Amino acid sequence: MVGGPYASSSSLWMVRRSLNGELGTWSTVDSPFAGGAAAVGSDSSGNIYVTGAKWITTATKPNITGYWVWVTRESSDGGNHWSTVDTFAAAQNKNSNGLGVGRDSSGNVVVVGYAYDAQAVRHWIVRTPGSSGVWGTIDDFHPGNSASALGVFTDAAGNLLVTGAAQDATGSHWIVRRLALTIAP
Repeated sequence: MVGGPYASSSSLWMVRRSLNGELGTWSTVDSPFAGGAAAVGSDSSGNIYVTGAKWITTATKPNITGYWVWVTRESSDGGNHWSTVDTFAAAQNKNSNGLGVGRDSSGNVVVVGYAYDAQAVRHWIVRTPGSSGVWGTIDDFHPGNSASALGVFTDAAGNLLVTGAAQDATGSHWIVRRLALTIAP
């Protein structure tokens, strides 16, 4: 279980686990920084991934100011130990947030969300680790105003389907984008 996709600068990133799901059996297994964990998933090897945003403070007086940076953390031992495997921002001091976790037809983890560019336009972002393990963006989409990727799934043909919302000159729309799996960062 992870926290919601929206948090304040005083919120803590939190991942909780229960071995049987019963009341009183839950414990916090990851809470390393101020932020908000938004989604959890796994790859075909059983590694667990949690994505969300970490709060970066830029000033504390007279008011706390800062921005959110996209973070993805991984556990390869069932949630006992965690490490940050991806940190992403499209522009310095601009918000970004991982909002969904899924896997491609090869069993690799895929993380989706949004990131603002230097002109304050929100982009739909899809990221995954390449064959070398270095994370990269495989889809950066915005129809002119703003967009956010929210969920990810693989269909029976092996295509990656990413859902979300976007806004263009005619208004807001829900969107499903299909990405062929031949793309590597």
